[in-house]
Amino acid sequence: MNRTPEIMYVDDNLADLALVQCALEEVGTEVHYHPMADSAAVCDCLLTMAEGCGVPPPDLILLDLNMPRVSGLDVLDCIRHHERTHDLSVVMMTTSNRSEDRQACRLHGADDYVVKPTSYQDLVDMLRKLVERMGTFDRVVQP
Repeated sequence: MNRTPEIMYVDDNLADLALVQCALEEVGTEVHYHPMADSAAVCDCLLTMAEGCGVPPPDLILLDLNMPRVSGLDVLDCIRHHERTHDLSVVMMTTSNRSEDRQACRLHGADDYVVKPTSYQDLVDMLRKLVERMGTFDRVVQP
């Protein structure tokens, strides 16, 4: 990748958005971070990026599953059903460890599914692994 990787994180929890930003800074790899708290605006934002507005679409989208306005599955459906965004890498990052949620995310086209870590260092380690894997996702979520 010749340019700085772009990561978008969609979560209604503002504290989680800030925590991920701090953790990404600790990862040590330069990334451009785009936090979004409004899940309803995500698809419009991605389509604008895909239409060449000067801001590249993200290389990786971290997407919370449970959000009040528009669910993570609805956002994922929007991403997967539009020709300009269907191939973006999407990792569901949620507090849910339910097998039903994992299965639903897999069926809707998530590249991966990770449970939000409970410690800051675990979050840094998880994000480091995700950044290292950017561009290698194959839309296979382990049940």
